[in-house]
Amino acid sequence: MLPLLLAIIIFMFLLVGAVAFLVCVLLPATRRFALSIAIWFAMWGPCSTALLVLAGVGLVAGGLVLKSGENPLMNAPKLAATLGWTYLIFGAIVTSIIATAIARIHQFLLHRLTFFLFRLYATVLAAGIGSVFGWSLGWWIISHPMIRHGGGGGLLE
Repeated sequence: MLPLLLAIIIFMFLLVGAVAFLVCVLLPATRRFALSIAIWFAMWGPCSTALLVLAGVGLVAGGLVLKSGENPLMNAPKLAATLGWTYLIFGAIVTSIIATAIARIHQFLLHRLTFFLFRLYATVLAAGIGSVFGWSLGWWIISHPMIRHGGGGGLLE
């Protein structure tokens, strides 16, 4: 259930990023920022997932500490409530900083290396098509013997 929840969180932020991309593309003044704003929103998904995993690990560790009874001075309900809001605010601030840094780096790279990125994209696309074709041809050759002995129906008889 937890992996499904994490996948849904990431998907929702990717969806919000896609909608933000479309809105920026429709507004002429913001077209050049469309990819960066999409990546800014998209970064919230993995960061939120990481924060949830860290919170879960913290809850389990806190439960183990309270269960062992080694720290009787810790008031668990007040501590959990205080750390909950602090953790949420701190996580949102850190996520905003990370997403902004990645969006700025992306914007810089996009403006400075447009032709290089296009060539890289074309290379990856050609390599992907070539590898899919190569794997398909290889599997076809393995599944269809070229020379069949005795029966007929082979390609090279």
